[in-house]
Amino acid sequence: MSAKICWKDEYGLGVECIDEQHRQLVHFIRLMQDAYAKQDIHFLQKAVQDFSSLTEKHFKTEEQYMTRYAYPELEEHVEVHMECKLKAADFLSDGLFDGDMDVFRRLLAYASTWFITHISTADARFCAFMKQQMESEPLT
Repeated sequence: MSAKICWKDEYGLGVECIDEQHRQLVHFIRLMQDAYAKQDIHFLQKAVQDFSSLTEKHFKTEEQYMTRYAYPELEEHVEVHMECKLKAADFLSDGLFDGDMDVFRRLLAYASTWFITHISTADARFCAFMKQQMESEPLT
């Protein structure tokens, strides 16, 4: 299994609502890693469901901000989110909720790697754009 994930200040992008959701996602990945290490299938299944719900909420939040600020890479970013959702569906069809620990292992490796890569690239570009747009908004 991949190294245990933990929040690092360098993951912060300077947009508090996005950073808070990212912290929560890291927390849930860590919970899933801990449950996997203990082979606690019931807790792991619950944590995966919670992580999935939070991820969906997070993607919607980002996409709403992208729309609001007319982010020029909106379509590409949404496509990346969709690819992640499709990959999650693959894990489900591979037997995730049948208790297959190998599927959980692959999911955790994917989630950890995808998350860190995504926030340090695509989300970093988006948040930099959004902060710039927010600074140029007139005060009302």
